[in-house]
Amino acid sequence: MFAPRLLDFQKTKYARFMNHRVPAHKRYQPTEYEHAANCATHAFWIIPSILGSSNLYFLSDDDWETISAWIYGFGLCGLFVVSTVFHTISWKKSHLRMVEHCLHMFDRMVIYFFIAASYAPWLNLRELGPWASHMRWLVWIMASVGTIYVFFFHERYKLVELLCYVVMGFFPALVILSMPNTEGIWELMTGGVFYCLGMVFFKSDGRIPFAHAIWHLFVAFGAGTHYYAIWSPAQASALGNFWPSSDVGASPLLPARLPALLHPGLEPHPLSHSIILEEIFPGFHFIQAQTLDVLWMLRKVVQEGKRSFPRPFSPVGKSPSWRHSRLCMGCGT
Repeated sequence: MFAPRLLDFQKTKYARFMNHRVPAHKRYQPTEYEHAANCATHAFWIIPSILGSSNLYFLSDDDWETISAWIYGFGLCGLFVVSTVFHTISWKKSHLRMVEHCLHMFDRMVIYFFIAASYAPWLNLRELGPWASHMRWLVWIMASVGTIYVFFFHERYKLVELLCYVVMGFFPALVILSMPNTEGIWELMTGGVFYCLGMVFFKSDGRIPFAHAIWHLFVAFGAGTHYYAIWSPAQASALGNFWPSSDVGASPLLPARLPALLHPGLEPHPLSHSIILEEIFPGFHFIQAQTLDVLWMLRKVVQEGKRSFPRPFSPVGKSPSWRHSRLCMGCGT
C-alpha cells in the first residue's frame, strides 16, 4: 500500500509530464515529452548495437561462432530498431491505427526473440550436459509460443505477458549456471538484475513520469552488460592467438597461424605489417580500402577546385597579364 503511494507522482508538479493510468486491458497514451524520450532512449543505441554485432562477427573463428554472432546481432539490433520505429510511428503517425497496432505487436514479439538470441552464444558455444543441450532449441520454441500469444492476446492479459518474459529470461539462465565454464556468469547475473529492476518502471506508466523511457534505459544497460559478457571471452581468445608458441625467440605479437614473417634472421615479408594488423584488428583491410577511397575523392575535389579557380600570376614585376588578372577579379585598377 505504501509503495504505490510512494511511486505515484500524479499529485506532484511532475504530473504534467505524464497522463493518467489506464485500465489493464487498454494501452497507456504517453505525453509529448514521453514520446520523445521513448524514441531517443532506444534510437541512441542502434548504431552502437550494429557496430558491436559487427565486432563479434569479425572476432569469430569458426562457423558456429559466426552463426551465433549473426543470431545475437540480429536480435540485439532488431530490438532497438523495431522499438524506435514503433515509438516514432506512435508519436508522429498515431492516426495510422492499424500500422501502429501491428508495430506494437511486433515490438512485443521481438522481445521474445531478443531473449532467445541473447542466449545463443552461451548455448551454442559452450559445453552442455545431455539434458541441458535441449535448451538450444527449447528457447526458440518458447519464443515462438510467446509470439503466438502476443498475436492472439495482445494487451489483454498484461500480467501473463510479463510472466512469460520473466520465465523465458530466467529458465535458460538456470542451465547456464550449471555449465562447467562459468566465465561471464557474474555479468550475466548483473544484466538480469538490470532487466528485473526495469520491470518496475515497465509497469509504472501513469505513476512515474517517463517510466517507459526509464525502462528502455534499463534494457540498454542489461543488453550492454550481456554484450560485454559475450565480447570479453571472444576478445581474450582473439588476443590469445598472438602469444608466442613453444618456439623460443618468436615475436609476442605474431599469431601462431602466421608464417614467421618477423622471425629474427629472416627477411621481413613486404606485407607482414599489413597481415599482422589484419589479425589484430579484424576488418583492417576494409577500413584501409575505405580510407584510400576517401583520400582519392578528396584529391579529385582539390584537383577540380584548382581547375575551376586558377592560381593568379606572380605579382613580381607587375606584368600586364597580372594587371589583367586583377582587373578581372575586381581587386584593383
